[in-house]
Amino acid sequence: YIRKIGELCREHDVQLVFIYLPEYASGLWQPLESSTYIKYGKILIPPKEIFESTSYWGDESHLNQAGAKVLSAWVAAMIKKNTPVVKSGVSQ
Repeated sequence: YIRKIGELCREHDVQLVFIYLPEYASGLWQPLESSTYIKYGKILIPPKEIFESTSYWGDESHLNQAGAKVLSAWVAAMIKKNTPVVKSGVSQ
């Protein structure tokens, strides 16, 4: 499916972005299949601090409310940083 999604994005001039979210204490700081993902788009990897702090986790696979808030703020900042501003139909 990734290949097909990547092809559709290219055909329609859409930037594909993957966000890697490791499990708590997994020790994996990038996707195992990163060489595949990078062929089709950018991989965003949140700061390790988010995933190393026990206060952000509800269990080993899920962030709690505080962790979700911190991660959401980071994702929003990355979207803002990587998205061109469009005014009157013209990218800037």
